[in-house]
Amino acid sequence: MRATRPIYIVIGLALLAVVVIVSFLMRVEAGKSHLPGSDMSYLSPAAIPGHLDTLKGHDPAARKKSAHILWQMGAEAKEATPTLLETAKDADPEVRSAAVKALGRTAQGTPDAIPGLLEALQDQDAAVRAAAATSLAETWRGMASPRRSNDPREKIGPPRDSQGRRREVRDNPSPEESPAKFAPPFESLAKKAVPLLTAALRDADARVRAGAAEALVETGPLGEQAVPDLVKLLETDEDSNARLQATLALANIGPGAKASVPVLIQKLRSEKDDGVRVNTAVALGSIRANPETVIPALVETVLTDKHSDARRAAMRSIGQFGPEAQRALPLLQAAVKDSKYLNSKDTMQQINQLRSFIEGQVEGSAKDRAQGPSPSKRPPSK
Repeated sequence: MRATRPIYIVIGLALLAVVVIVSFLMRVEAGKSHLPGSDMSYLSPAAIPGHLDTLKGHDPAARKKSAHILWQMGAEAKEATPTLLETAKDADPEVRSAAVKALGRTAQGTPDAIPGLLEALQDQDAAVRAAAATSLAETWRGMASPRRSNDPREKIGPPRDSQGRRREVRDNPSPEESPAKFAPPFESLAKKAVPLLTAALRDADARVRAGAAEALVETGPLGEQAVPDLVKLLETDEDSNARLQATLALANIGPGAKASVPVLIQKLRSEKDDGVRVNTAVALGSIRANPETVIPALVETVLTDKHSDARRAAMRSIGQFGPEAQRALPLLQAAVKDSKYLNSKDTMQQINQLRSFIEGQVEGSAKDRAQGPSPSKRPPSK
């Protein structure tokens, strides 16, 4: 027994040493953790000068990491924009991509980074081009005045794109509203960007095509020259996110995208992706052209589409046609008598809701016509 005692002591000391080492390593790892409550000093404004120094350093991995951290900091790191613009020309494509991505946030709401992003949009590396397109969209986003809808029905929920991101459906402007505009510095730069973004819609890389369409969403009516390429993207692209962004861009271009209507009608009936179909219905209401073919297609969507958001979007878009929405009434009246719709409580409710809205519009227009123009308070001219 006495001989074995030293062995137990040695084993005990070894186990204690293991416990001490493991505990030390766990504390070190906790210090590196990005979870809430851990050391996040690398994200504080005080850390920005250090990250700027790193961007000018010799280690590509460190430069890429600092650019990513500045992207995380966003607008708080606005002072990093000039250095990031220099880093956007880095010899390492991964570093360039990280810097270009960060510019979309650090320069958001200012025109400071747009010339550099337009240059990056022509980079040899596809990841850099995709980051440039997305950053242009992020830089412009929120600069235009918000659009309103004159349709009293509830807003439809935002669909998700192919990466699972929520994509906001834009409210449609009424025919009387002027399109949202950029501030002068943004408008001139946006006009320069549109030809480059239009060319990027033909890029071999799906990320670049989708990013270019996303940026064209933000240029709105200024992107009218891109309509033929957006239509081709919507009609033939295999990437659902590229198709989704194309529908959003066509919707924001509005009446200037009239040439896209035949393909939008086709996609409204055949598109498999729910988000694309929802925004196709929205685009048709925003463009407000060819009511004789568009309204029957929208009514068909109200009656048959499996996705509730697509049905509600079609209802709203019918309302955007004003007096032309009357074309839907005979179709809706026939549907009320159709046995295949009678058993669907939701469908009947939507039919009646839309009929009531359109009939109310008709009555209002008739009342206005009966009353005639308001008498002028000005004396007659001599």
